[in-house]
Amino acid sequence: MLSAKCVRGCLTLFIALGPPACGSQSPSSPTGVYSQTTQIVQSTGFGGAAEACQEFNNSRAGAVTVFVTPPSIHLVLRVGICSAPGPIVAEKDTELVNVNAPAGSNHVRLTNPNPAGPDTPYMLRLTYWR
Repeated sequence: MLSAKCVRGCLTLFIALGPPACGSQSPSSPTGVYSQTTQIVQSTGFGGAAEACQEFNNSRAGAVTVFVTPPSIHLVLRVGICSAPGPIVAEKDTELVNVNAPAGSNHVRLTNPNPAGPDTPYMLRLTYWR
């Protein structure tokens, strides 16, 4: 017959080496580590163009924030690249806060508030997933 110490030792060993508890297993595929990054673009102006465009690659779908000064500049966030724009995600003057953008190529189009007059310098701050 087995002693109590032996039974306890065997039971402890079985629990330690037995199957892990539900949900404690590591995922079968690695998950990506993403972080938000902020890109700042300082421009002396539109150079006489009606619009300017800034492309970015959102590493995962999620919140994007865009801010531009001066407040007279209109922003349009779209899917795709500048030369092949896709659907509009959001549109507003001055600022877009925590707009859900898809993963992949996206861009922000800025409208020149004074296309016929003197150039308008601007600052664009873009926060997205990298």
